[in-house]
Amino acid sequence: MSRPAYSSKANELSPYILIQPYRCSLTIGKDIIKSLGYPKHVCLRINESNRSFAIIPCEANDVMSFKIPEKLFTDSKCVFRINSKSFLISLVLKYNLDPTFVYSCKGIYSKKLNAVIVSLDESNLEKYNIIEPQGQIKND
Repeated sequence: MSRPAYSSKANELSPYILIQPYRCSLTIGKDIIKSLGYPKHVCLRINESNRSFAIIPCEANDVMSFKIPEKLFTDSKCVFRINSKSFLISLVLKYNLDPTFVYSCKGIYSKKLNAVIVSLDESNLEKYNIIEPQGQIKND
């Protein structure tokens, strides 16, 4: 059974992902790590058949394994950012994402898979255009 891993209620989890193709980075919200049971490492897996990817707990030596910062839950300024050029290029090319946008999307926790599934359907993506056509980053 799966449940939304996000909610507007203060006492429920609200995992999010911020995809920044121009920086080749993903920012993974702390609630995603909470919903996965506080693993030390997570892996990213693309599901080509349904326009999504999964974040799953894994071991340090697994392919596409990323260590979660030790201070993630003790330092309020600590964020979990993954810089992976190959993963981001794959997402942009496979799913026709515009690299001049930043995408914010929500995940769904699957207890059966012990994974957070992130859909890249238009209905789940919030887009923010932060790069001008000339390649300059907007200053808000």
